[in-house]
Amino acid sequence: MVTTRAQVLLGVDQAYFAVLKSQAVLRVAQETVKDRQLVSDQVSELAKNQLKSGLDVSFANVDLSQAQLLLIQAQNDLDARRFGGPDRASAENRPELIGQQLDVNAAQSYAPAERELSLPTISAVGVAGLTPYRQDELTSRYAAAGFNVNVPIFNGHL
Repeated sequence: MVTTRAQVLLGVDQAYFAVLKSQAVLRVAQETVKDRQLVSDQVSELAKNQLKSGLDVSFANVDLSQAQLLLIQAQNDLDARRFGGPDRASAENRPELIGQQLDVNAAQSYAPAERELSLPTISAVGVAGLTPYRQDELTSRYAAAGFNVNVPIFNGHL
């Protein structure tokens, strides 16, 4: 009887402190979203005035999207702790969470792609073959090769 009572009290205490922890994490996540939104707005404004690049805006937006995703996860965790929560599978199938995760993944792919656009590229092509109908003075075989180096110096500051 005493052991059962102690186990119940321990479970209640653990649940209480888990809710307090989730509330603290939620407050931190809310502040993080607010701060990253401010940074994103500032970087976007600097980019409009051509003081920052589009890559910087992309990185700021990636950070903001990650913070928003963490905020949703923190709210989910708090709801789960308060109300006994839904099972994990239904939480993973929520469309808004999936959408936020896809936004984060897209932004993470977009930022490196934008950076790579400022790097030089080299293209090469080659061809070889036989000429069945030709003048006798010409050889029956031919070959050609070429390459192109693209250095993005004057690309409109993109």
